[in-house]
Amino acid sequence: MVNTSGTDIDVIQTGSEPRITILNGKDFMLRGIANANVLSVRRTDRTNAQVSVVSRWES
Repeated sequence: MVNTSGTDIDVIQTGSEPRITILNGKDFMLRGIANANVLSVRRTDRTNAQVSVVSRWES
């Protein structure tokens, strides 16, 4: 997942902790994800402004 949102983001898998913080302009490879619907993304500062992220699937 590449964070080009302009702010730091938290990625949470299926509502569990711990969360993964991806800093603005950085990327992180998430392993073992079979379906993107198990992920949620939010701003680290928890404001209500929407963010967009970029990701791709590799096998």
